[in-house]
Amino acid sequence: KDANEAIMNELRPCCCPQDMSLLRAQAFMCLLFVREAPNTFECVDEIFAMWSWIVSYTDWDLHWMQLVSSVCRHTYRDHHSKWDKYIPAIFSHVLHCLDLP
Repeated sequence: KDANEAIMNELRPCCCPQDMSLLRAQAFMCLLFVREAPNTFECVDEIFAMWSWIVSYTDWDLHWMQLVSSVCRHTYRDHHSKWDKYIPAIFSHVLHCLDLP
């Protein structure tokens, strides 16, 4: 069991979209997530799923962008083709943060 899996297992119970503990869990995830771990990319689907839970909250988007950019920086060399499917979602979130249509 690696560190990222342990972090996600610990924080998942706090990840309820109807509860403010979600924001705390997101902050801990962004701070503690180990970007250099060999299986970091395995959590990307779950990260993107959580990111879509809250709309119209710029801080939420900025925290996820920071985490995703860091994970991408550390995993792109090995998983570059797998990142292609996330480009539309990232682009959409960037436009939303800039308040563009």
